[in-house]
Amino acid sequence: MYTGVDNIEVDKQTGDVWIGCHPVTHMMLSHSQNITNKAGSQVLRLRFDTKDAPYRNIDMREVFMNDGSMLSGSSVASFYDDKILIGTVLDKMALCETTAF
Repeated sequence: MYTGVDNIEVDKQTGDVWIGCHPVTHMMLSHSQNITNKAGSQVLRLRFDTKDAPYRNIDMREVFMNDGSMLSGSSVASFYDDKILIGTVLDKMALCETTAF
């Protein structure tokens, strides 16, 4: 994945996996020592072709990416009602409406 995976959330209705990530892990370390140092934020969604293993196809999508200017140090994401709630380690949260992904 080439990213720092933090927390994993499984959507109980769809089985999709939502992952809060740190795209540049050393920037997250810097951010944790000084909150004014921004760290990127990334959210990935994994969708499996079946609900049970073995999985033949997995669709991985980057549904959110930011350099830290809007949201710094994302750690978790949860999807509900066409919205994604993204939490961070030290900063704030963002509620994003989705159009398509």
